[in-house]
Amino acid sequence: MSQRTKVVGTRSLIVWLLIIIAAVMVAALAVAGLVVYPRLQEQRAEQARLTEAERHYQAGVAFQNVEEWEAAKAEYVQVIALDASYKDAQARLAEVKARIAEEEATATAVAMAQAGRARVDAQATATAQAQTTAEARANAQATAAAAPTATAETLEALYQKGLGYINIGRWVEAKTELERVFEANPNYKEVQAKLAEVEAEIARLTPTSTPTPITTATPTPTATPVTRVVYSSDFEGAVGSEWSRALKNTTPSGRVFLGGFGNETVSLTLRALPMHEFATVSFDLFVIQSWDGNQLRQGDATIGPDVWDLNVSGGPTLLHTTFSNWERYDYHQSYPDAYPGGDHPARAGAAETNSLGYAFGDDPLLDAVYQLSFTFPHSMNSLVLNFSASGLQELSDESWGLDNVEVSVMAKPEGP
Repeated sequence: MSQRTKVVGTRSLIVWLLIIIAAVMVAALAVAGLVVYPRLQEQRAEQARLTEAERHYQAGVAFQNVEEWEAAKAEYVQVIALDASYKDAQARLAEVKARIAEEEATATAVAMAQAGRARVDAQATATAQAQTTAEARANAQATAAAAPTATAETLEALYQKGLGYINIGRWVEAKTELERVFEANPNYKEVQAKLAEVEAEIARLTPTSTPTPITTATPTPTATPVTRVVYSSDFEGAVGSEWSRALKNTTPSGRVFLGGFGNETVSLTLRALPMHEFATVSFDLFVIQSWDGNQLRQGDATIGPDVWDLNVSGGPTLLHTTFSNWERYDYHQSYPDAYPGGDHPARAGAAETNSLGYAFGDDPLLDAVYQLSFTFPHSMNSLVLNFSASGLQELSDESWGLDNVEVSVMAKPEGP
């Protein structure tokens, strides 16, 4: 065999070996795709299921706190349908069902008692016709004198119910419960401060309305409250350790902000605060790209809700709402109301739209800026504010950020 023939044979062998190796690699990649991709899909579906279960669980807890048992039951049923062993949903559902059964039994007993009382009243009416006018008046006065007054237990129940409505942002219901406490005892716990907080929030959400002033039991001091700014940042410089996340970005339009964040909680912790009775937090919220707002269904798919929250550790929830940037699809949002209430057009109440420069798909601009401010009772020497979002897609689709954050405290003014 010639030297040339040997070289040609060797080259052919190498070519065939390369072809075989390439075929094996392609087959391996195909097998990996068949195994790994379904697992990734399963993990994403599991994460979506857990996120949905947590949303229904938190709604159930909120409704349970204000004794709306049927609504709480419906939320816990949704949780168990998604995950039968999720947290203590089974126990909470059993508790709620027991309360519903208890109320139904009480209602039945009351109805029977009312029917019996009606029969007795009819007999008493027939007997009373023979009595004199003076006797009838005396009986009426005695009945009025025997009417029960509000007990401490009743006031506490009304007060706690009002606080429960505050925690889920249902301000009108909170005002109703707290006013009942105020009418019975104007000095009960912090009812006056809570009423002021609720009416301020109602006025903020409905700026054209004028809240009814509260007449307090003590004279209003004439001195001006002392307000002091305890924190302020536009994030142009370094982010301090007071923030749990120090992530900064610059928008396409050139604005520096804290973010962008996704489904996570970002906390601001302030310590060694001066003596005060109220605190105020103000900031710009950046809602970036394809936020969907309230939950809706399209065929077999569920879209949203895209939820944003602000709460005080150990204190009230200042905002629990949804935002939408999709005006072109007519997706709606809860803001300026609390979720699940509110059905407003996309970007309702926004101070700026499409000013940050973010594009999405075939939309050249898709973003909004909300200028928010909240005042709430607070007297501790430390304050933790928790900013968070849930239900969002990946950061390349939906994110949020903060800018121009300012916190101030208001000290009680000295008397005249």
